Amino acid sequence: MSSTVPPTEFQYWDLMLASVPQACKYKSERKYTKLPAVEFFVNNTRGIRLSDASKNNFTGLADPDGQVMEEHGEKVSYLFEWPGYKTVKKQMNARRRKGGAVQTRSRVAQQVATIVERFIDEESDCVPSIPGWRVGPGYVEFDKVYLVALKRISKGTWVAELAVRLY
Repeated sequence: MSSTVPPTEFQYWDLMLASVPQACKYKSERKYTKLPAVEFFVNNTRGIRLSDASKNNFTGLADPDGQVMEEHGEKVSYLFEWPGYKTVKKQMNARRRKGGAVQTRSRVAQQVATIVERFIDEESDCVPSIPGWRVGPGYVEFDKVYLVALKRISKGTWVAELAVRLY
């Protein structure tokens, strides 16, 4: 491996991930408490493969039962951009039941996996305006997508920082 890594890539051991660029910088008009990003590490490597999360495979995930998003009500919105496609935003339950405990790190990863998998399934026949980021069989497939972190951009909205395995 080269010792020089372009700024849009992460490099850990034998795993090389390219960040999925987010075209917009999100700013909230309302005041909200800034929280640190919810990060995902598996066996000390940044990012959880979403296909594993969708199958409830959290082996090696750091703090899988740790509670996240403590300051939310009943719903949370996840948002991400994929180059050449429309912005994806989906609202989901932040709690398992009304007034119940907040979500865990593993459950949040599973929710994002569901959204990304649905996006790839629905958009696999579409040719995006940026062909190198096309999703679906033979292009960027679900099993190559990783969730690196979630960053809060407003009281109820989190942006998913995604990455793609390059090989």
